[in-house]
Amino acid sequence: MKLWQKITGIVILVFLSYTAFSVWIDGMVDMKYIVEPYDAKLPIDNFYSIVTRVSVVLCVSILFNIILFVCLWRKRK
Repeated sequence: MKLWQKITGIVILVFLSYTAFSVWIDGMVDMKYIVEPYDAKLPIDNFYSIVTRVSVVLCVSILFNIILFVCLWRKRK
Protein backbone atom coordinates (compact mmCIF):
# COMPACT_ATOMS: atom_id res chain seq x y z
CA MET A 1 0.00 0.00 0.00
CA LYS A 2 1.11 3.50 -0.65
CA LEU A 3 1.59 5.90 2.24
CA TRP A 4 -1.43 8.03 1.34
CA GLN A 5 -3.63 4.91 1.29
CA LYS A 6 -2.44 3.92 4.75
CA ILE A 7 -3.06 7.39 6.14
CA THR A 8 -6.51 7.61 4.51
CA GLY A 9 -7.45 4.17 5.86
CA ILE A 10 -6.40 5.07 9.39
CA VAL A 11 -8.30 8.37 9.26
CA ILE A 12 -11.44 6.63 8.00
CA LEU A 13 -11.22 3.95 10.71
CA VAL A 14 -10.78 6.60 13.41
CA PHE A 15 -13.78 8.49 12.03
CA LEU A 16 -15.90 5.32 11.99
CA SER A 17 -14.89 4.51 15.56
CA TYR A 18 -15.76 8.02 16.71
CA THR A 19 -19.12 7.83 14.92
CA ALA A 20 -19.99 4.47 16.49
CA PHE A 21 -19.06 5.71 19.95
CA SER A 22 -21.09 8.91 19.51
CA VAL A 23 -24.12 6.93 18.27
CA TRP A 24 -23.97 4.77 21.40
CA ILE A 25 -23.54 7.72 23.76
CA ASP A 26 -26.27 9.75 22.04
CA GLY A 27 -28.67 6.81 22.20
CA MET A 28 -28.06 6.28 25.90
CA VAL A 29 -28.37 9.99 26.69
CA ASP A 30 -31.58 10.25 24.68
CA MET A 31 -33.01 7.28 26.54
CA LYS A 32 -32.00 8.63 29.94
CA TYR A 33 -33.13 12.22 29.58
CA ILE A 34 -35.81 12.21 26.88
CA VAL A 35 -37.66 8.88 26.96
CA GLU A 36 -37.52 7.90 30.64
CA PRO A 37 -38.79 11.14 32.24
CA TYR A 38 -41.97 11.16 30.14
CA ASP A 39 -42.77 7.46 30.70
CA ALA A 40 -45.18 7.14 27.79
CA LYS A 41 -46.00 3.56 28.78
CA LEU A 42 -43.26 2.33 26.49
CA PRO A 43 -41.11 -0.70 27.24
CA ILE A 44 -37.96 1.30 27.97
CA ASP A 45 -35.83 -1.81 28.52
CA ASN A 46 -36.46 -2.80 24.91
CA PHE A 47 -35.15 0.55 23.71
CA TYR A 48 -31.98 0.18 25.80
CA SER A 49 -31.40 -3.29 24.39
CA ILE A 50 -31.92 -2.03 20.82
CA VAL A 51 -29.40 0.79 21.33
CA THR A 52 -26.93 -1.65 22.86
CA ARG A 53 -27.37 -4.17 20.04
CA VAL A 54 -26.88 -1.53 17.35
CA SER A 55 -23.75 -0.35 19.14
CA VAL A 56 -22.38 -3.90 19.36
CA VAL A 57 -23.06 -4.45 15.65
CA LEU A 58 -21.24 -1.20 14.83
CA CYS A 59 -18.25 -2.25 16.96
CA VAL A 60 -18.10 -5.68 15.32
CA SER A 61 -18.28 -4.02 11.92
CA ILE A 62 -15.42 -1.69 12.80
CA LEU A 63 -13.31 -4.57 14.12
CA PHE A 64 -13.96 -6.48 10.90
CA ASN A 65 -12.89 -3.42 8.90
CA ILE A 66 -9.70 -3.09 10.95
CA ILE A 67 -8.85 -6.76 10.37
CA LEU A 68 -9.38 -6.39 6.62
CA PHE A 69 -7.31 -3.20 6.55
CA VAL A 70 -4.43 -4.88 8.37
CA CYS A 71 -4.60 -7.83 5.96
CA LEU A 72 -4.37 -5.46 3.01
CA TRP A 73 -1.55 -3.57 4.70
CA ARG A 74 0.50 -6.74 5.23
CA LYS A 75 -0.30 -8.25 1.82
CA ARG A 76 1.58 -5.53 -0.03
CA LYS A 77 4.86 -6.00 1.84
